[in-house]
Amino acid sequence: MSLTVNRVTRKQTELMIGRLTEGKPLPAEVVHEIVAKTDGVPLFVEELTRMVIESGLVSDRGNRYEITDSLLPLAIPSTLQDSLMARLDRLATVKEVAQISSALGRTFHYELLRAVAALDEDVLRPSLTRLAESDLLHRRGAPPDATYVFKHALIQETAYQSMLLSRRQQLHTRIGDTLVERFPVIAATQPEIVAHHYTAAGLADQSIDYWSRAGRRAVERSANVEASAHFTRALTILASQPAGTERLGRELALRTALGPALMSTKGLGSPEVGANYRQALELCRQLGERPELFAVLRGLWEFHELRGELMIACGLGEELFRLAQAADDRALRLVTHDVLGDTLYWCGDFIRAPEHLEQGIALYRPAEDRDLAHQHAGYDPCVACLIFSAYALWYLGYPDRAARRIDEGLALARDLSQTISESFAIQFGAVIHHLRREVSLAKQAAESNVSLSAEQANVFILGCSMVEEGWAIAHEGDHARGVARIIEGMEVCRGSGATLEFPHCWAALADACRAGGRIDEGLEAVSAGLAQARDTAALFNEAELLRLQGELLLLRPDPPLGDVERCFRQALEIAQRQTAKSLELRAAISLGRLLMRKGKRAEAYQQVSAVYGWFTEGFDTDDLKDARNLLTTLTD
Repeated sequence: MSLTVNRVTRKQTELMIGRLTEGKPLPAEVVHEIVAKTDGVPLFVEELTRMVIESGLVSDRGNRYEITDSLLPLAIPSTLQDSLMARLDRLATVKEVAQISSALGRTFHYELLRAVAALDEDVLRPSLTRLAESDLLHRRGAPPDATYVFKHALIQETAYQSMLLSRRQQLHTRIGDTLVERFPVIAATQPEIVAHHYTAAGLADQSIDYWSRAGRRAVERSANVEASAHFTRALTILASQPAGTERLGRELALRTALGPALMSTKGLGSPEVGANYRQALELCRQLGERPELFAVLRGLWEFHELRGELMIACGLGEELFRLAQAADDRALRLVTHDVLGDTLYWCGDFIRAPEHLEQGIALYRPAEDRDLAHQHAGYDPCVACLIFSAYALWYLGYPDRAARRIDEGLALARDLSQTISESFAIQFGAVIHHLRREVSLAKQAAESNVSLSAEQANVFILGCSMVEEGWAIAHEGDHARGVARIIEGMEVCRGSGATLEFPHCWAALADACRAGGRIDEGLEAVSAGLAQARDTAALFNEAELLRLQGELLLLRPDPPLGDVERCFRQALEIAQRQTAKSLELRAAISLGRLLMRKGKRAEAYQQVSAVYGWFTEGFDTDDLKDARNLLTTLTD
């Protein structure tokens, strides 16, 4: 955290000087020089006042200070760094310890300094005490368990810059080697520290290795912003190394590892993700048979799928399937079943999608597959199979089984302690609550996930959660705020490049507009959703969009009943073709109400009862309650 400190006034500067001299006044001309040269910078005031007192320019007369010799303007340095350098020069006997310490960082531990400095303790400890007494260092604890902190970052920087570059590089090499050899726990748990020192030492191979380790370590903690920075740092250093097969191989490994972190922080469909994986694929082609190819194609599949480019995604899914079959690798087959099941779901194939998803769930071995999330998009493939299985189950007419599947996915994600997997499970759980029309539960899940995904900088999930939150707000009665929140969430998703969920988002927006009587806005949302669904082949929600179009047309003062009926019947036909029983029920209810309005009660009863009689669960959900109430009304 940084804190901005404003410049102080002349009066405040004089008060600061008085406190630093413990109330003993300095000569007026000395105060004038300090005020003039510090220009109201508090740190500069402090450092110059201390320098004047320690330098011999003034002498302590008990209750005041007097000028020892003529005060020359040039005797007071003109920059803060000059002032700090002057203080270090006056501490010549301990300057080397200050310099070595500065290479360790702003904060450093006594044991590491002792190992690097290779000085006897009867030299090292007094030197540190002198630096502390001079107010350059602060100490916490007592050696050998002491931690030291440079009082100001500029003090550390001044000591550091006082050394020649060659000396600094020697020190950083020694520090990096010492951490690796004598402090293996630090090297293993904080590899970025080792990476920093090897980078400053100019040791490319070692620094690339440790930045890569730091990136992988960050991914394991779901610290994807850090992970992206570490992998990118390694790639930058690698770019300066001689060309050749070894460099290409290292770049491929780094880009493969970087992909999932970029997906989380930049967005699954962001240009950065696409560029990274395309470069990785080109490296695979240059290098020939490489084990990274599967992960690279998996990353490209995710990128194209989330951008709504489902035909490309289908092709990549089939290629992944062939690779997994050829390798006869159970874990790869698991990932492939997730890939194919997800893609088929978005295409509206609710029969084949769960077949793949169930096979993926059956192949999963928790103890062996925990690391698959770090290799593929950052979330666990079995959690994804459970989530999309829940989606498919709801569409197929099993709302209770869908709810249980989401619970299973969330439980697995929490058991794995994978924040991204948990965030995905909560988000898609909010969608299931939405589909089951459980407004308060959808809002609760969405609100919790807005905070979680913002923490993790996962822009795609953040945007999706905002959409669900807005839908719930609108159905609680605050229509304007709900609609605005949905639109805001869609913009966040669009910024991530991921628009695959937009047919659902457009439907959520249309439904919120319908609830608020905003007919034209709702119809515009439906048109946008239908156009996107047909352009991208993301047909999973086509029937619902058509039904909402009919419901919105019905709100007009003089509704075009013929157009309304065509919307409902088309929605019913599509839902029947997709075996989407939940959407078929909704379309049948909408059509039944319209037929009743037209006086066709027998046909209305037949349409609704035919679908309602199929259901074996979910009777406490609003959709089935609506069907039951309508059937009761039609028989009265």
